Amino acid sequence: MVSGATKQKFDVKLTFSPPRDATTVTLTGDYWKWDPGAITMQKQSDGSFSATVSLPEGIYLYKFVVNGGEQWFEDPKNPHYVPDGYGGRNSVLIVGNAKYDPGKFMAPQHKVGERVTFSVEGVPPKFPKKWIPVKFHGGKLVFDDAAPSDRRGQLLLSKGRFWYPPNVSETSATIAPRPLFVYLPPGYSKAGARLRYPVVYLHDGQNVWDDESCCFGHGGWRLNRLMEENTTIPRAILVGIPNSSARRTEYGIGEDILALQPSDYLKFLVEVVKPAIDREFKTRPEPAYTSLMGSSMGGMISIYGGYAYPDVFGNVAALSTSFWIPDAKGQKLIDVLRMHGRGRFRLYIDSGTEGIQNDGVAETREFAELARQKGWREGVDFEHFEDIGAAHNEAAWRKRVWRPMQFIFQPVAEKASPSATGAKRAK
Repeated sequence: MVSGATKQKFDVKLTFSPPRDATTVTLTGDYWKWDPGAITMQKQSDGSFSATVSLPEGIYLYKFVVNGGEQWFEDPKNPHYVPDGYGGRNSVLIVGNAKYDPGKFMAPQHKVGERVTFSVEGVPPKFPKKWIPVKFHGGKLVFDDAAPSDRRGQLLLSKGRFWYPPNVSETSATIAPRPLFVYLPPGYSKAGARLRYPVVYLHDGQNVWDDESCCFGHGGWRLNRLMEENTTIPRAILVGIPNSSARRTEYGIGEDILALQPSDYLKFLVEVVKPAIDREFKTRPEPAYTSLMGSSMGGMISIYGGYAYPDVFGNVAALSTSFWIPDAKGQKLIDVLRMHGRGRFRLYIDSGTEGIQNDGVAETREFAELARQKGWREGVDFEHFEDIGAAHNEAAWRKRVWRPMQFIFQPVAEKASPSATGAKRAK
């Protein structure tokens, strides 16, 4: 099998029949570092696309990418798959005589001692402050020496890392140590000490800014730009908690979701992250001004966090939530709603209608209908939105994220609007 330093490679042919509107299909996976344009597949006379690749013996994860990243698909012909950590599944390719152990892929991914790090270019030597002003440029983080103003906010990255439990060494943490992103709104630096701001805690915190190169080619959510360009959204502090390689575990709902026992990741947010943010920035720490927001599995952990910590999080926004993913006992978020009823938080949920699992539109509708029956009131403390034609990706979330942002900050009305019934749909 091995000759010198070169391993024998095996030719593998993969074929995929995409939706009818597909113009291009590419193959990507962990071997190609998930580059959405890694391997161009050739269209066949029957409408399918195929590609032959040469790979060393081993186990590989892969997906098919349609129209440059609009949609990502598992291989329907392959019975081997694992959760991808984003609400979908990766297909598993077994090459040569490699032994496939599904448990290896399903086990928690965090390894003790693992760290989440970011490199920032251009930071002055011996920069004295704990928070580095940064911006995204050409897919890289660079030092931002432009001063914030009444029209321009400021994105910061902590020099140090945060972890859980807080009283252990960094190398023995159960949550991969990571820095935090914090966005301060326009006018923050000039605001008096008495002016305090609501806070939104965002999962996948490296993907919600104006990084055009991130997120499998879809680009980030541009929340820092949204807060400066959309004057209908009140000014607030945004905290981005970066994900780690253990995203699937951290954002999962654990062994028994009905017990409402917070995971280490949620404890990390409540016992480590929030106290640090409240201590170092001008926040309004009360639940009514404290929100959780995420997409896909980030939507799952946001809703779960609202139930597990009702005295901490008063608002939850969950985009394209992976309602179909169960805990270890097969129980899902809708079972929490059935057992525990309406949560003590205001709730925004949405979905698209295309792509992976049709973006969970059926499950989202089911959850929304039961939420109304359990006491959430449309137009008062609840909103359900369907983005017709949207798929499960950051480009779709970027286009509609202004909706949950407005919902989070809108005053709680005494009565639901008479016209607010059912799901609001995109025009």
